[in-house]
Formats: sequence, C-alpha cells, structure tokens
Amino acid sequence: EEQHFSVVLTAHHAADQAETILHNILRGTGLKGLRGIPESRPMSPGVRVLRPLLGVAKRDLQSFAKTHAIVFAEDETNTDPRFTRNRIRHELLPRLREQFNPAIDDALLRLAEQSIELLDIADGLADELLRKAMLQEDAVSCRLSTAELITASDAILRHALVRLWDRKGWPRQHLRAAHWHRAATLVRSPGSCDFPDGLRLQSSGGVMRVMQADQRSSTER
Repeated sequence: EEQHFSVVLTAHHAADQAETILHNILRGTGLKGLRGIPESRPMSPGVRVLRPLLGVAKRDLQSFAKTHAIVFAEDETNTDPRFTRNRIRHELLPRLREQFNPAIDDALLRLAEQSIELLDIADGLADELLRKAMLQEDAVSCRLSTAELITASDAILRHALVRLWDRKGWPRQHLRAAHWHRAATLVRSPGSCDFPDGLRLQSSGGVMRVMQADQRSSTER
C-alpha cells in the first residue's frame, strides 16, 4: 500500500504445495484443505497475493536462480524442528519419497488439482441453492426456504451452509462435521440447535432461521 502496488508475487513452489496439502491431511482437513495454497488471494483492500510458481519444482527454481545469479534469502526458521511444517519437509516427505512413493509430490499436486475442480462445481451448486432459498438476509441473520433447501443432496446442502457462514463472516473454527450434519437434519425435521460462537439454527413452518443466539427470544415470540 505504501508503494502503491496492486500485486505481490511470491515464489511458493510445488514442494511448498505438497507440504501444505500433507500438513492439512494430517490435521484432519476437509476437501477445502486439499486445495492447498491458493494461487491468488486478497492481501488487503486493493492488493492481491499471486503465486505463479506453485507448479514449478524447487530444484528448477534453484537451478534458474543459480544460472542467472539471482540472489535470494532463506528464512532462518525453515530448519527449526519445532514447527510441524519443517518436520514434514525434512523428515516425513523424504521418508515417503524413499520408502513409499518417489513421486509423492506429484500425487499430492494431482489431488489438489482434482479437489479444486470438484470444489468449483460444488461451490457453484451451493451458491445457486442459497440464491434460490434465501428469503431474507441482513448483517446478523437470514431466513431460508426449507422447501428449496430440501431439493439438494445433503452434501451440497452442508456445503451451502459452509458457504453461507463464510459469506456472513461467522466463525467456523469451533464447528465440526457433526454440526453441519445436524444443520442438514433440521431442514427435513423442524427443531432448533445452538451452534458455537453464539449462533442458533431454528427450523419451523417451512423456514430455517440462522441468527445470533440473543435474537432467539424475539424470534420465538
């Protein structure tokens, strides 16, 4: 922002991508985590981070830098074994390459590519479902038609709710698969459920309401 740049380019490469995907798998990621590092994301208003080298092998970048005398810095924390990513980089991935699959990096990158393709399709279906089902929406709540929601598969319904949470900026760090399954059940069976971080789902009369818990009393009246 100080330099009036609209784009920041980073040299994240294929090995970084493979490490990230494996790291996410070890942490118990959903499909979204299999996407790995995004090629582009907003950094701040008017500034984006782009990563054009995610498909390039680290050895090729090192060779290019050496050939063209490009000076680069190495983060001193990259070898610190206290960080899980470094143990994956220096211990786990080398062992997987040596003892299980020499092409493990390529396999993880293919997994990311396939996940991106499928999630793009799921995102489109989920967004369309929300568009059709949305009856009312404001900064802290929304009302959805269960008649529209019930037309979707449970998988797309759960994905749509995740997309809704992200769109509203509601926290998801304390949500687990059981919460999304419970939410999908409410579409078909009227009831209510309190979610973490002060949110509540309530389904009745063909409408699912998602609201802050402190709105409950006025809604139920």
